[in-house]
Amino acid sequence: MKLFSNFRKEEKGFTLIEILVVVIIIAILAAVAAPIYFGYVEKAKKSEAEAVVQSIVNSAKIRYNEKGTWPTSIEKEDLGIEVEQVLREEWEFEIIPDGNNVTVRAVGIAPDGSNEGIEVAYSTNTGYISSDDDQ
Repeated sequence: MKLFSNFRKEEKGFTLIEILVVVIIIAILAAVAAPIYFGYVEKAKKSEAEAVVQSIVNSAKIRYNEKGTWPTSIEKEDLGIEVEQVLREEWEFEIIPDGNNVTVRAVGIAPDGSNEGIEVAYSTNTGYISSDDDQ
């Protein structure tokens, strides 16, 4: 019996309370960091859309100057540039001609196919890019 009593005294490890304290600290850090991370991800998506919208607008202006009409779709034959398939899976692009002006909209698409709510638009009438958080 003496052998087993010495073994229990030398046993080392963490107690349940110590493990719980560590888990709670990690949970608090995750709760603080997650919203910050997702905010950065959303800003990156908006920046990507703004760059693509600006590229589409520039191509639409070139086509308007050459042919006198605005493109009505983002197809290469109509617009003059090819919008990558990856971008088409993440964004829904729309070109809205209106006389001498054109508006280009990009609306984010969630992985499940629903509208993410992120929207970026450029109008040649106003001359600047707006997004859904500008209002």
